[in-house]
Amino acid sequence: MNWKTQKTNVQATWRKYGWVPPTELKPPPQEVEMKFEDYQKSIAKDENHMKDYIERYKTENGHVEYCPYCITPRMDAISCCDENHWIEFQHFDDATQNEIISDEWDKAFGARL
Repeated sequence: MNWKTQKTNVQATWRKYGWVPPTELKPPPQEVEMKFEDYQKSIAKDENHMKDYIERYKTENGHVEYCPYCITPRMDAISCCDENHWIEFQHFDDATQNEIISDEWDKAFGARL
């Protein structure tokens, strides 16, 4: 077996297991600095997305019932915290609503509002 055949066999084995031969490695992409205007636009876009999410959550979940003591959704529970009192989302004060929405945002996107 000559060196060309051996090289071809080695590369075929690498490809078989998903490895990349060293001759085919590419340098990592260069980071491009964002312009300040683009940065401001992305922040404005994120803020609009958050505002839309908050408004949509308030309208879609206004009638969801929560335990007033531990602020967990009722789902199909009969009681919670040794009580059977429930409050609809729309009847909570703004701070509690924002806390609930922030927790849901955190669960959905992994970041706090």
